[in-house]
Formats: sequence, structure tokens, C-alpha cells
Amino acid sequence: MMKSLISTVFLLLLRYSYVQALAVKVLKPPSTKQGVEGALLIAPGAYIKGEAYESLGLQIGETCNFRLWVVLLLDFFDDIVNPPQLQEAVTKARNSLKEEGFQNDGPVFLAGHSLGGTMVSMYGQKSHGLSGVLLYAAYLTKGHKLKDYPVPVMTLSGDLDGLTRITRVMVTFNELYNDVATDPRAKYHTPVILMEGVNHGQFASGRMPSNVATHDLPPDVTNTTAYQRIANYTCSFVSYTLRNNTSSQWVLDEGFNKTYQLIQPLRRMKELDTNRFSTSNWTQTAQKSVIALQNASQILVKGVEIDGKVIKFSSLSPKTEVLNSTLYVTTYSEVTYPLDPFDVTLNPLSAVQIQAKMISQERAKGLFPQGLYRRGNFSCKYVNELSVLEAFYSSSSVARERYARKGRQMILEEDMLTSNQLAWLVSQLQLVEFSDGLHVQSQRYETTYKPSQKDSSGFFYCSLLSPFRAMEWIYVDSLRPMKRQNKPKA
Repeated sequence: MMKSLISTVFLLLLRYSYVQALAVKVLKPPSTKQGVEGALLIAPGAYIKGEAYESLGLQIGETCNFRLWVVLLLDFFDDIVNPPQLQEAVTKARNSLKEEGFQNDGPVFLAGHSLGGTMVSMYGQKSHGLSGVLLYAAYLTKGHKLKDYPVPVMTLSGDLDGLTRITRVMVTFNELYNDVATDPRAKYHTPVILMEGVNHGQFASGRMPSNVATHDLPPDVTNTTAYQRIANYTCSFVSYTLRNNTSSQWVLDEGFNKTYQLIQPLRRMKELDTNRFSTSNWTQTAQKSVIALQNASQILVKGVEIDGKVIKFSSLSPKTEVLNSTLYVTTYSEVTYPLDPFDVTLNPLSAVQIQAKMISQERAKGLFPQGLYRRGNFSCKYVNELSVLEAFYSSSSVARERYARKGRQMILEEDMLTSNQLAWLVSQLQLVEFSDGLHVQSQRYETTYKPSQKDSSGFFYCSLLSPFRAMEWIYVDSLRPMKRQNKPKA
């Protein structure tokens, strides 16, 4: 009993010391501002001082065409926002606002940057009397839907954010895009906006912690420009929530449309990975390239669902049939994505590999000798070259220019041959990042075609580079400077 009492007292004292350590800084709206009044509280990112958001806070107060008080939440334990202290910080901020002359019943919004945004999103799940939540370089994690959030919520990030990747923001934007189809006003209540040229650290100022410095991408705009863009969207979201005014709606419409344009190339590329009917769209493209029939109308590559049953990939083999002067090929593939149970975006989100079961050109020639075939030394490396070209030329002009100017290249190595199908099944595409670029090496399993065994020979199996992974490299990882040495020469 005594031990339990001592523990309780200790925890209470510890909590008291945490609360006492908290502080806030109130930035009053400029005296020239009139009309509607509101408040915005800003919680910092991990290992970033709350004071680092003063420049942004001042810009927000100046940009809004109404009276918006901005409160910086300071001095979290170890400079990390945590749920118990966040509750106390919000309470302290409300009290400080009242002392400074803010209307006691005025609307209050809560913003959080990076990990602070994650904590804020969790806090907002129970509303707590907030009028809205703003996630700066953060997002609602898996299992939490925009349309189910209890208050209006904005997701705001930069397309050069090396921690909150554009590919992750794309997932949330796709959710919004589907919501807008049934509720057009969702783009104003739960906007998801990407700002071109802005990175992760530009929501704050000063020296960034090592995690941000290591993973973030070089920005294309100055901090001043970044603050102006953040402030513009922040004020529009708050203003629309409070006043439902047309001018704010226009800004949010523009943000929605720009974001749609920014992520369209990524959305289209991700669809090539789609693992439907036991194959992927890219595998079908790869198969046509390997067979290399000059007359494309003479070949049809497809994937089929067999009796609606789930069949193990390891037991499937590609099929071929010739009907009406057309070669029909059924391919199979398995798309492997990285494990991400905690919804963290430091590492790539695109497929680790596409394992593709295809047939060789030799088998195609044996079954369909009347066709005209292009010559070539076909390999998995050749298909990966096509993947890189598909990704590059499908990227936006801005992304291509960035990649050409400062991106590290994709370096495609010769195939590594495996001796049997089992060895190929358990192998994996090699993706190794060095300072000179991303080294890519496929695993290949190939068998000679035998007419007497036409259904069980002439296999051409590859672990392939996903075009979406290639595009994510172009958009994100290639732009990050890396000090690791080059790959040793053989």
C-alpha cells in the first residue's frame, strides 16, 4: 500500500513539474485587423523549440484579413509534444489568451508540425472544443478517415518534404478525392494541399534537428516564400470554417487543383503496380517487351482470376495459346510492398519489387512462328530500363528538371541468374543506395524452350523494378544528398 502511494505521489509530482515547465507565447493580431476574431495554437515538431515558429506565426497574423491570435506552445519535455502535456498546454494557451484580451468564447484552432501534428491529430479526435485542426507536414494515420474526423481538419505539406513524403500525402489526397465525389464541400472541410517547392523544415526556422537535416530535401523556395504560402492556406481554411466566405473557397479550390496536378503522375504510375487477377499492369507491359513482336495486334497479354480462388503465386506458371492468328499469354506476378505498420514515411512507400512470371521470346517463336520479332538481348535489366524511362517521361516537367539538375541516378546492374525456381522465389530485387545513386539488380530465372514440353518450358522470370518505385526515387530520394561512399568496384 505504502509503495503504491509513493508511486502515485511521484507521478503526480512528475506531472506537476511537466505542467509547470510548459509555457506559451501569445502573438497578438496587428492592430489594423478588424472583424471576426479567432486563435491558432501551434505545437512544434520533435526536437524543435516552440519559438522556432514565431516567424511563421507572425506571417499568419499579418496575412489573415481578420483578427487571428497565434499562440506558440513552448517547453515540452525533451522538446517532444506528448499527450498529457498537450492537454495542459492547450489549457494554458486558452487562459493566456483570455488574460491578453481574447474573447473567452472565441473559436480556437490547433495546429501541429510533424510529430507535433500527429499528436495534435490524436488530441483532436475528441474535439476538446476546437473549431478545427491543422496538420503541418503531418497526416491522419492509417485507420482514421477524413470524413469521420469530428472537426474540420487541414492537411498541409510541401512537395519537397523528405519526411512526410509526397507519396504519403497522395494517399490522403486520394481519400479526399473520393470524398469530394459524394460531398463537394469536403475539399473545404478536410482540405489536403501540397505546396510546390516547400520542404519539411520550412514550417519552422533556425537549425533543424539531425533527423530533419538528414532526411529533408533541399527546398526550391526561401523560408519567407514558404511562410507566405503556409499562411495563405492557413488563413483561408480558418476563414472558411468561421465565415464560409467565397474568397477563402477560391484559395482552397486552387490548392485542391494544384495538388491534383502535382500528384497525378504518381497516381498513374502507382496504378501500373496494381495486383489484380494475379498479375500487375506493368508485368503485362514487360511481357510484351520481352516477346517483342513487331505487330502489336498479334499479341494479347492478360491476367485471369481462376474460379475466384486465391492461388499461391509459387504454384502458378505462365500460359500460352494461339487463336485466330493471335498469341495469347497469361502472366502472373506478385507485388511486394515494404512493411509499414506504424505509418511512418522516412522510407519509400512504393513496391519493393514486382516478381513477374513471363515466357521467353524463344517460346513465343516456337508457338507463333509466323510472327515477326525484333532482335535484342532481352533481360530483366532491359525491362528495368523501360521502367526508368516510363517513370521519367511520365513525371512532371518540374520533377524532371529537379532530377536532371540535382538528382542521383538509377544505376542498373546486370541480372543475377538463379539456378532454380525456388531460389528465384525467395530472392529479391536488390535496391542499394550509394552516394552516386540507386543500384538496381534483378534476379532472373530462365529455362530453355522445348517443343515437347511447351507448357512447362521457356520460362522467363524476373524480379522487376516497379515504375512507381522509380518515380518515387525521381521525386524524393534522389534529391537527398548522401555522404555514403560509392559502390566498390568489382
